[in-house]
Amino acid sequence: MEPEMERTRRNFTPEQKVNILREHLIEHVPVSDVCDKHQIHPTLFNGWQKTFFEKGSAAFESGRSPSRVVGHQERKLLALESKLTMRTEALAKGFVRVAGLTHVKTSPYYPQSNGKIERWHKSLKADCIRPGTPLDLDQARRLIASFVERYNSVRLHSAIGYITPRDKLLGKEKAIFAARDRKLAMARLNRKIKRQNQPAHSVTPQLAFSN
Repeated sequence: MEPEMERTRRNFTPEQKVNILREHLIEHVPVSDVCDKHQIHPTLFNGWQKTFFEKGSAAFESGRSPSRVVGHQERKLLALESKLTMRTEALAKGFVRVAGLTHVKTSPYYPQSNGKIERWHKSLKADCIRPGTPLDLDQARRLIASFVERYNSVRLHSAIGYITPRDKLLGKEKAIFAARDRKLAMARLNRKIKRQNQPAHSVTPQLAFSN
């Protein structure tokens, strides 16, 4: 696994924070691209966004009117984005409940909690999106679906003992490990038998002559 790029801690002004949020909320740039561009962690970006929606621009710029940071039209767009976000969250919670899943929240400002999903996003971009270069949404969906199937059912993962996630989920790891141990034991036994059956090499005595 390749080490993640280390990012130097930077201090952003209130205006810079608002401008960075605007790239995603107004210009609809993906969060991952915004974070890569400004070298910030997605957790930090989400914290800014949460604070912005809860307390407004005053959370970033004390003593100034919110209108001095964003215009009236942009505030309306931010309010609409907030409503859409809340609706999306409600739909997501309903899906989780119907599917019988459990939503586990990570610790705030602790990027290690997001390590697994971020590593998945890195693998998806490096091994699927960039090499495949989809030209439209339908092609991207087909490409990702094929990659996910291979990722879950074919690719062996070192972190879980070089088995597939599907085998791990189905509880087959013990049987797989036992079968590997049997194959290794049989290979060692076959090598031992082969060495024992090899004819001994004859040694020709060497005579020493003195002058």
